[in-house]
Amino acid sequence: IEISVKDTGIGISETYHEKIFNPFFQIDENLTQPGTGIGLALTKELVLIHNGKIFVGSKPGEGSKFTVQLPYDDHELTEYSEEPRLSGQTHEVSMESVIDIHVNDTTTIHQKIMLLVDDNSDVRFFIKSHFSSMYKVIEAKDGLEGWNMALKSIPDIIITDVLMPQMNGLEFCRKIRNDERTSHIPILILTALGSSEHEIEGLNQGADDFITKPFDPNVLQTKVENIMSIRQSLKQKYSGEIFLQPRNIILSSPDERFLQKAIDLIEANISDPDLDINGFALQMGVSRIQLYRKFHALTKMTVKDFIWKIKFKRASQMLVQKKMNVSEVAYAIGFNHLSHFRKCFRQEFGMSASEYIKKHSSNPEL
Repeated sequence: IEISVKDTGIGISETYHEKIFNPFFQIDENLTQPGTGIGLALTKELVLIHNGKIFVGSKPGEGSKFTVQLPYDDHELTEYSEEPRLSGQTHEVSMESVIDIHVNDTTTIHQKIMLLVDDNSDVRFFIKSHFSSMYKVIEAKDGLEGWNMALKSIPDIIITDVLMPQMNGLEFCRKIRNDERTSHIPILILTALGSSEHEIEGLNQGADDFITKPFDPNVLQTKVENIMSIRQSLKQKYSGEIFLQPRNIILSSPDERFLQKAIDLIEANISDPDLDINGFALQMGVSRIQLYRKFHALTKMTVKDFIWKIKFKRASQMLVQKKMNVSEVAYAIGFNHLSHFRKCFRQEFGMSASEYIKKHSSNPEL
């Protein structure tokens, strides 16, 4: 099947015939309606999904003709195929890239979410088509909408433009960084060519990195992977410091202050056997989903696991100090039944409470 579209415009020099299908490429002409350089790149992607080809024929002053060829097969018309057949030098593009994905209340804490904030729908679609197989991608058309979506979904990473209506990317970045619920989320800023002042200001507002338009999607992916790798290292750092020295963590960021607030809250209610997730979230000043995703992002643990760790760390310290017997320690951290405490203690430390006391009594700091 062949589809042709022809115009009578200014035409395109043969020099640019291959380049116009590259993302963000724009011919340097004085156009009254400049584009983004994405439309033809997306068209080519869609044609390749269907194992087709696209051509251009054009000369300056004579207009342009674009032709799309798609393979025709009677058999394919009667049988549904779930996946497109790709051959030659075409590359696989997930069909999720053309499906609008929305976050909802059933989102799990283990699901990776990317928030794209850009007022240009073509740019959002282009980035989404690249990352949709790796992340659940949600979109916002400006900083204000992005802020509301960030609070609702607590994404794992945010990619935002700078120049947008209602709330620009720099103000959006500042709000994300200054709010305890979202301060941990890494941010990558998209900047216009040569806008070094935006790059500097973005970094000052707490952005983790920036990339200049036009950009190679593979470079963008590498930057995202680097940011996520650094965040993974911070998870190990936070959880290690907290559980080794729960009272001596150095407070140098909103994320660490959030964790310390959580620890103080758990210790203040450590003897309460009915401390549940809803009550804990309420006292932390966040919603249940915000609490879950914040803890998972910072420590890679569920809220229940975090509370469990703090309780048993405190129990181990009480046992080693030998000021309370095992039964008293069990009740002190909220266990109503000693047998249940003994079972859980063994699961946590791999030994009984008595064995733990003998092993660590010579070093009460453990």
